[in-house]
Amino acid sequence: MLGVLAGLLAALIVGVVALLLFLLVVPLHIHLSARSIPQFEVVFQLRLFSRRAPALIRITEPVSRRHKNRPQSVAKPRARTAKKARKGTRPLGRAIRRRLPRLIRAAPSLIADTFAGLHLDRLQAHGRIGLDDPAETGQLYGQLCPLIYAPQSKRISLCVTPDFDHRGLAGHMLLEFHFQVVRLAWPTLRLIWRELVWMR
Repeated sequence: MLGVLAGLLAALIVGVVALLLFLLVVPLHIHLSARSIPQFEVVFQLRLFSRRAPALIRITEPVSRRHKNRPQSVAKPRARTAKKARKGTRPLGRAIRRRLPRLIRAAPSLIADTFAGLHLDRLQAHGRIGLDDPAETGQLYGQLCPLIYAPQSKRISLCVTPDFDHRGLAGHMLLEFHFQVVRLAWPTLRLIWRELVWMR
């Protein structure tokens, strides 16, 4: 009986590890869309392998249903003894302080390497935008013009017009991209290993 339970437990552990490794390397496709007609709604979808595959996770959130005036509870900080705090944070804190200048210099490269792992599939935005002040609306539209009037393609389609008479957003937006978790995490893991583990 114990041998059977041990075998089942080992099979369960192997299955969980295999599932985690699978999720680390499989391409994850994200679909994010928002629209204002007939009501403001945000849709999030997660797919595996391909953006044409059935959605593994789908979340639809009508913004009008959110409770804006719900009181938020303030979490009380947990009291920790000075001895515990010093014991848990002193070695790592010293290592971070010593290598902080190197970490700061490596931050731009880290951000660039991480975002290089994101692959844009489609970006669409069609509608109008208006702020409280018409001058601010014009300023925002001017900042968006390099994107709006950039060469369009099958992947990117932007058509946004300023609304100087009304405040708000109207239209729809669609963003689709894919990535691998291991590819996104690798630059950070490599930096941590090089600066905080290997060089300790």
